[in-house]
Amino acid sequence: QLVAGPGDFDALARLGIPAGTLTAPAKNGSTDASSDSSTQTYGLGFSGTLGLGSKMGADMARSQLLTVLSSLQSTYQTTNKPLAPQTVGNTSGTASPYQAAQLANYNLALSLFGG
Repeated sequence: QLVAGPGDFDALARLGIPAGTLTAPAKNGSTDASSDSSTQTYGLGFSGTLGLGSKMGADMARSQLLTVLSSLQSTYQTTNKPLAPQTVGNTSGTASPYQAAQLANYNLALSLFGG
């Protein structure tokens, strides 16, 4: 949900964005975007008030901003998981006769070098 800030601190108005609730566009001809059961909501845990007039207020503001940053990072990592890597090469568990011969040659060379 986008909420307008107080007075001269309203970033939404300066950007020309109306206050309101963000939803995904309707899918498959549906007019109700809220019917999507896979929609997830993430909160920042930000109270919106920061007092920088004292050391304690500044420490509290720093703490709140670090919590918000951590929440953003966690949300990004949750929603942008990389795809699982595809397995490359022979995954059947059997080697061709050529590969078996090469492996035998490598093993012989290792044994000659004392490995």
